[in-house]
Amino acid sequence: MMFGPDTRRASTREREAYFLEYAASVRDAAGPVPVAVTGGFRTRAAMVAAVGDECDVVGLGRPASAYPHVARDLLDGRRERIELPAVQVGARRLVSRLAPLHTVDSALDLSWHTDQLHRLGAGKAPDLTRPWWRTAVTATLRNGPGAFVPKRG
Repeated sequence: MMFGPDTRRASTREREAYFLEYAASVRDAAGPVPVAVTGGFRTRAAMVAAVGDECDVVGLGRPASAYPHVARDLLDGRRERIELPAVQVGARRLVSRLAPLHTVDSALDLSWHTDQLHRLGAGKAPDLTRPWWRTAVTATLRNGPGAFVPKRG
């Protein structure tokens, strides 16, 4: 993993629970079916506020892959905020010549969390110090050479 300044866009860092507006429209269409929302929840306060009006369940996919007991800690009040490691590719000058860094960092972040889920599935603890290059290698082996190629135009 590469630690350093958070290079995510300011709008990404500031927004939380970015699917709540969409969830409201789903709730209208779903009627009595429970609605779950996941994506960007970082504070206990936002989760508590969302449950009820906007949704019935809050999902914590990436946070739970790094901190398996995060839901318990939030419910017990031991944690008010979730801070996830910033996973970024190294060799940034070189990589930026080959592909947009935002695209590579996003794919790497997703792959890093996928690796944590594989560890949990194998009965191992998450490895929060896993280096970026190891994740890049496993993502390429798992998904082929197109692992870091944008899928949307």
